[in-house]
Parts: sequence; C-alpha cells; structure tokens
Amino acid sequence: MGNPIVAKSSWLILYLFWWILPGSIHSFVLVKAYDFEPWIATMDSLLSFIFLALFLVSLWWMVRFSVSDDIPIGRMIVNHLIALTVVFLLWIGLSMLLMNVLYNQFELDFAKTIPWRMLIFLPVYLLIIAVYYLLSYQDKLRDHQLFESQMQAQLKESELLALKSQINPHFLFNSLNSVSGMLLIDSHKAREMLVKISDFFRGSLVLGKKMFIPLEEELDHIMLYLEIEKARFGEKIVIVNRLEDASLKIEIPSLILQPIVENAVKHAVYESNHPVEIVFHSEMSDDFLNLEISNILSDSTGVSRKGTGTGLKNVALRMQTAYNSINYFSFRKTESQFIVRFTFPLNRNTYEA
Repeated sequence: MGNPIVAKSSWLILYLFWWILPGSIHSFVLVKAYDFEPWIATMDSLLSFIFLALFLVSLWWMVRFSVSDDIPIGRMIVNHLIALTVVFLLWIGLSMLLMNVLYNQFELDFAKTIPWRMLIFLPVYLLIIAVYYLLSYQDKLRDHQLFESQMQAQLKESELLALKSQINPHFLFNSLNSVSGMLLIDSHKAREMLVKISDFFRGSLVLGKKMFIPLEEELDHIMLYLEIEKARFGEKIVIVNRLEDASLKIEIPSLILQPIVENAVKHAVYESNHPVEIVFHSEMSDDFLNLEISNILSDSTGVSRKGTGTGLKNVALRMQTAYNSINYFSFRKTESQFIVRFTFPLNRNTYEA
C-alpha cells in the first residue's frame, strides 16, 4: 500500500489544510514571545511547515514496514528516536538556511526560537506518526480479512469438490463394481470395503470444512482412498512411507494432498503394467516441513491419459492462499518419476498476514 495521503486527493487536501493550525500557532508565538515582525513570522511558518510536511510524508513507509509482530518494541522505539532526531535536525537546518538567505544574519534570531520549535515539533511529529500507525493497522486488518475470505472461498471449493467426488459416477461405479465382485468371493471382505467407502466419503465432508488439519489425519484419509483403489488394482499400488514421526503432528491445509495421490493413481497406476510405488517422504527443519510425494511414471506403451492440470493448479492456488506465497509448492517430471514437493511453514501466523 502506498502513502494514503498522496494516494487520495481528499486525504492530501485535509493534510495540507491541517498545517494551518500549527503554522498559525507558530506565527503567533514568534510575534508575541520573540518579537518577530508579523510578516517575518508568517514567512518563517510557511517555509518551516512546508519542509516539515514533506519530511513527515516520507515517514509513512517506515511506519508501514515497522507494523510487524517480528520487530521488538525496543527496536521500534530506537528507530523512531533516530528518525525523530534526523527529521528535527534537517527541519531546523533547512529552515534556518533558507530564512538566512532571505533575511541576512537571521540565524541569531532563529537560534533563540529553537526550544520553542522543538516544543511544537514533538506533538506534531507524534500526532502524524499516530495517524500513520492507525491507517497501517487498518490496512493490515483489511488484508487479514481479505485473506480469511480467500481461505473461506478455497475451503468452500474443497467442500464442493468433496461433494462432487461423492457422486462422481466413475469412482462410485468402479468402487461398487469391485465390491460386487467381492460379494461372490468373500462377503466379509466386501462388507469391509463398503465401510471404507462410507468412511472415505464421510471424511471428505468433515475434513473439507476445516482450514488446517494434522498431516496424520490427512494421511489416514488418503490411505482409505488407496485401500479402496487397491480393490481394483491390487498389488499394483505400493505405498512407501518415509515420513518422520515429528512431521505427522504438523498442521497442513485440509485435503491438500488428495488431488496429488488421485493423479498418481490415474496417470501412473492405471496405465502401468507393473507395480507402482507411491512414496511419501518428509524432512523437518527449524521452520518448515518439507514433504514430497512421488510415483514412478507409467511404463505403458499405449495411449497415455492426458490430464488438464486442474488438480495441480488448484493445489498451487490453495498453497498460495494459505501461506501468502507461490514458493511453497512445486512439481517436476523426470524420465522415470513425477515428484510433487510441498513446503509447510511450522509457524503459520508468520506467513498468513
């Protein structure tokens, strides 16, 4: 966000008119307390407060970037003390220099007024800074509300996708067809599969309503999906778990991994003539959980299914919305593997604002 005083004409007009008040007070004090000629006092006020108005406009960016939970209060105070001193000295120096150019040997009269100038400078400076902080916090609150609305929209989309999955004719047909085949061979196993299908759909609805869930819950839901698909593909699906125990408790956006695993089944397992490993690998650092999901590419010589890439685009968009960055999700394709990489910040609050 740019400086609101410069960006909005109404704010700029209000800002310029506001300086009439301290300028009038300054002129009055110079005349009554320091015996300045009225026209000299007026010129002094005009030049001095034009300089000060320009200097204080530039302080918006210092305030804007200091509104962060990561900056200690002590450092903020030191920064403002330095800024206050620098601005005051520049203001005094330039005002005295220009007045002395206009009125020879004016520096002696000017020097007598420095205590008063400091007295009027402090409340003006603090008032402008306070207004800047108020505007900056309002802007930060507005950004946070926008972020929440975006997350709610993404969650709503996830819920709708879960509902769509629930009535997806291909998935239902294939799953129920597998159960039908089991009934003739092993009715007990068929009943178990029906329970898994029911649990999977119920889990999609429940998890889709949550913003973040532990990685462990996300994986349990995915394993249900893979168990259902194993009824069709049997030993062609091989799950390799290389996850650190500590990573299982880290919260991630709900249902963020499901489209990746579905793609692996659709584009690798379905088309392959041999077992396909779906590998889950995690590494923990001080600030991030790095998670990779990889699968061997299809070895089929037939016509490969061409995806639209919608699943990957949706996942990338959700990651960007969740962490306010495009750098936490990537994928790549080698000659033999398709690899998807997630980077989940351990402290979400640092990245959401």
